[in-house]
Amino acid sequence: MKSVFIIPSCVNFDADIPLDYSPTRSLYSHNERFNQTLNTISSIRRYSPASDILLCELSPLDSEQKKALSQKVEYLIHCNKDNSKIFNFFKDHLNKSHGESFAILKSLIYLKNMQFPLYDVYYKISGRYKLNKTFNPEDHSTHLFNAKKHDCFESGVFTTLFSFNKTFFNTFLDSMILTHSFTTNQYPPFSGYSLETNLLYGNHDKINFLPHLGVEGNFGPDGEKHYQ
Repeated sequence: MKSVFIIPSCVNFDADIPLDYSPTRSLYSHNERFNQTLNTISSIRRYSPASDILLCELSPLDSEQKKALSQKVEYLIHCNKDNSKIFNFFKDHLNKSHGESFAILKSLIYLKNMQFPLYDVYYKISGRYKLNKTFNPEDHSTHLFNAKKHDCFESGVFTTLFSFNKTFFNTFLDSMILTHSFTTNQYPPFSGYSLETNLLYGNHDKINFLPHLGVEGNFGPDGEKHYQ
């Protein structure tokens, strides 16, 4: 069974631009975020070694960063001179979910334009989180869509890690277009809708809810630790 992990990422953020829910965009430096991204990739190689990896990096990379990342993943989508205006718009958006949903859509379209369906299972893992020893790929192998219920948002799911199979690809792509539109935020006070509360809108009956994901990270804006 072939699988691929999609990693939406923003290594080189602009510290002067706040988020709509936090004045601090990240507690970590660009170098720390870069190393955390490498750790994400390493965790996939360790706990799901047969999987391919697609990294969608919204921020501009220097030559050394680009070289290091391109050597560690099968596919690298990144900001360049041809797409920088669009990528920078989403990189700097006040609603982080708007940038993340764009990166997911960009990755899905990229994969669809390949020899589709090339993979049986598609994972999305948030950049700078990592799989741990409790991750079990068998939890993701049989259902259309797999996620964990959010413990704060009613009807929401954790978007740190989720998965779907190839027969659900087109449905998920269509739903992500709608989800992305919900995260658009142009009106004061600029508190946009989150990815967690709008993922798979109208299709929650298709979700196989998992009790545990096997992913962890210490990368919220306030430095809070996450185990899911």
